Amino acid sequence: MRLREATPEDADAIAAVATDAWWAACASALSADAVRTALADLYDEAFLAEVAAEAAQEEEFRFLVAVTDEEGENDDDAVIGFASAAREWADETELFTLYVDPDHWGEGTGTALLEALESWAADRGAERLVCSALAGNTVAVAFLESRGFERVREVEAEVGGETVSEYEFEKPLSG
Repeated sequence: MRLREATPEDADAIAAVATDAWWAACASALSADAVRTALADLYDEAFLAEVAAEAAQEEEFRFLVAVTDEEGENDDDAVIGFASAAREWADETELFTLYVDPDHWGEGTGTALLEALESWAADRGAERLVCSALAGNTVAVAFLESRGFERVREVEAEVGGETVSEYEFEKPLSG
């Protein structure tokens, strides 16, 4: 597995990873209709292609994919995870997405993606990384807390047309 910048050509593979991860991790927190709606709203392939193109042009936005190929081979091998983040304030970077194909959970892909974005954010002077996760997404909550994120508040959020509890997290960065 290696990491590289996402490209517009990765959009369908990113959408597939998101779909599998949402069904595996969020189905107990949301109804099936809400999961389908959220996926349609958040992971439309045309939108993902635009986001990847934008990330390539913006210094303060990063969109990475994890692929299964070995260094030196082509970039067309399977996308098994992705993550995105943007520097929102002088001292803060927001982690927008971090998803791994459930078939690859526990292999270090999520950790590698997170560490790459943490390093990128710290190199730009961010003092903390912030993100949120559905309170009922026990996979995400456990992952974030095991990697040093602290739950700072619980809020209500609308996801896929349903109102659900969401945790907001923060992690200090050393730069």
